[in-house]
Amino acid sequence: MLIILIALGYLQLLQVTVINPAIGSAEDVTRIGQAKLAAEKLAYSVNEIATASGEGRKTIRLFVPQNASVSCSSSEIEFSVSVSSGLDTAGCSGGTCAGSVPLLSGSSVHCGITPINGKNFIELEISKNESGRVSVEFA
Repeated sequence: MLIILIALGYLQLLQVTVINPAIGSAEDVTRIGQAKLAAEKLAYSVNEIATASGEGRKTIRLFVPQNASVSCSSSEIEFSVSVSSGLDTAGCSGGTCAGSVPLLSGSSVHCGITPINGKNFIELEISKNESGRVSVEFA
């Protein structure tokens, strides 16, 4: 009976010290991947409209995960994720992992959106006018 209690105590200690941090790291990596995917989808859509001949319009739906944000500028789509674990990888420091996806050079892009903060789906409209200027706006 005593051996069973010691074994159960050891398993509980193992869960607290090894398994729980691993779960947190896996969740952080998932959120980083989801934020990067949202940034890539937005960049791809902007580039697609920018290279299309004539005027164009496209509506996309993005998912931005909890504790993450996606924003845009005239040259890139940026994303950042607050992480709970001490991830030590490229692009991560001080509890935040960040990255960017470049837009095609020479594109005239107007980003009319504020940073999109996490845990929601958002619809964006990407359009190009007759002068070739691409705009990103909330739909």
